[in-house]
Amino acid sequence: MLTETSTEGAKQPSVKGLTFTRALGFIFPLLALLLLIRPQDDADLWWHIRSGQVMSQTGDVIRADPFSFTKAGVFRTHHEWLSEPVMAWLYDTFGHTGNILWVMLYVPLTVWLAFRLGEGNLVARALILIAGCAAASISWTARTHLVMPLFGLLIYGVTVRWRARLWLIPLIVLAWVNLHGSWMVAYLIAGAAGAGELWQIARKTGGDPAYLRRLIFWCAISLPMLLLNPYGFDQLYALIDTAKMAALPYIEDWKPPVFTNPQYIPFALMLIICAATLVFARRHISPARVFIVLGLSAWALTTGRVVALHGLVTAVICGDALAAWLEARGSLKPIKQEVSPSQTRLRVILIGVLALAVIGRFIQQTQPEVIRATLSKTMPLEAVDYLLEARPPHNIFNEYNWGGYLILYAPEYPVFMDGRADLYDEFFTPYFDVVNVRGDWRGTLDQWDVRTILTYADGSLSSVLKTEPGWTLAHQDALAVVYTRP
Repeated sequence: MLTETSTEGAKQPSVKGLTFTRALGFIFPLLALLLLIRPQDDADLWWHIRSGQVMSQTGDVIRADPFSFTKAGVFRTHHEWLSEPVMAWLYDTFGHTGNILWVMLYVPLTVWLAFRLGEGNLVARALILIAGCAAASISWTARTHLVMPLFGLLIYGVTVRWRARLWLIPLIVLAWVNLHGSWMVAYLIAGAAGAGELWQIARKTGGDPAYLRRLIFWCAISLPMLLLNPYGFDQLYALIDTAKMAALPYIEDWKPPVFTNPQYIPFALMLIICAATLVFARRHISPARVFIVLGLSAWALTTGRVVALHGLVTAVICGDALAAWLEARGSLKPIKQEVSPSQTRLRVILIGVLALAVIGRFIQQTQPEVIRATLSKTMPLEAVDYLLEARPPHNIFNEYNWGGYLILYAPEYPVFMDGRADLYDEFFTPYFDVVNVRGDWRGTLDQWDVRTILTYADGSLSSVLKTEPGWTLAHQDALAVVYTRP
């Protein structure tokens, strides 16, 4: 069983030129960019932007809800408060291209960090990292949750790989708690690292008591940092509220992964890789890394929200262990770092071609017609144009996935519901009664004095409203319909 050691002080031979390692450090982020450059249409993107705009205009965080009429004035912690003004600035400055830039800000850096955290044979690690990136790509959308895999890798690096830098833990926690509500991941990974060290000490198979003391010390120092946010303790309660909210069964990325969904095939592959690592390469993986792999795998099986974090962190851990196992068996030959001028030229050409491909895709995917064509498949562009032109009566009942789009593009129509699931919570039951035309759905519409309905053209509600007394079809397009009543 391996013991974690710091490699910071080890002297490495100086190698000049574009080595294989350095070339991959460019190639991996460029490949990630090719995968992620596309118009962004996530349902939550729009209310993040609008929230950032409001905070930038007022100079203060949002406390009472200003976007809905069903929860107007109700307190909500915007645990993403520091991310949202950046998203708003990118959008206000670059339009829809800014949404793509937000993803380009996080993903290449995350992939590069995952690559840098690895050790051992590059070929084996690279193949597994590709699988990890494929699993993580399910979450490569313009949302604030991109913070979680990046900062999760940072904490893994500080607590397991670069153990002399534990003093960074409080700084990472301070940034994390203000950027996104997933800050608890930092303590879960640090806790797994500490448990692995304690396991080795208790079994007298290694371990470093001094490291364990320093880890506990810096984690304790980081706890007060959690309160350095504009919401104080409420920022911390947001995590508890999310974990126990009644809306969890309704939110797609909070549900357990369904492996019949092709999007989760790379995640299934990563689970197989994790199992193979623990079986075949167990002598080449430390207890801390075992605990992290087991913990993240169990967690990711319960919620799709963790799949990206799992894919990237376990790709680093399993890549290292499997590479060491294969090298010990003689199945892999060491990668030569010496580089000839001709090899350097070929690698520069390859990186240049990839860079040109990224630039070309960026130009193509940021064309207005491409962006509109993409958005029109999922967002009610034409229906919102109708709302702004015809001005049908308030209040409006809207689909959950379209609430954020209305918040940004039709702010004069406060929404019935949007993607802030923690705000609405138990309100999901009457909402789905209306959408699925069941129970007292008419009573819900009357209770909230709904005069306009924006729903899917092929949905159950639309079909019933065609013959429902008092309701009139005011607009219809390929995606959406608008019904009104006096």
